[in-house]
Amino acid sequence: VEEHKEKGNAEFKRERYERAMKEYDMALEDLMTVAYDKSIVLGKRKWNDVVVLRSTLHMNKSTCHYKLERWQQSADEANECLVGNVRDEQMFTDPLIRAKVK
Repeated sequence: VEEHKEKGNAEFKRERYERAMKEYDMALEDLMTVAYDKSIVLGKRKWNDVVVLRSTLHMNKSTCHYKLERWQQSADEANECLVGNVRDEQMFTDPLIRAKVK
């Protein structure tokens, strides 16, 4: 996962945004394999690391789309950053917290 992320970052620095996104996609595929393979047990801390890395990869993809002036895809990828972030998701779904936010 980290190897693909680093390759994507290198491509991004060279302004090769399409190539960067391919590397980020490969990293996301590998990450999801690790995250959802039932034979691999992740503790809470490791799961949090997976969520943060997943969010980072989607934000990197969002930035690539932004650089390519693909505004909707950029926004869609940015929204993907929140998926799996249990604390932030609960903030907007827990009725008690929603009542406090209002």
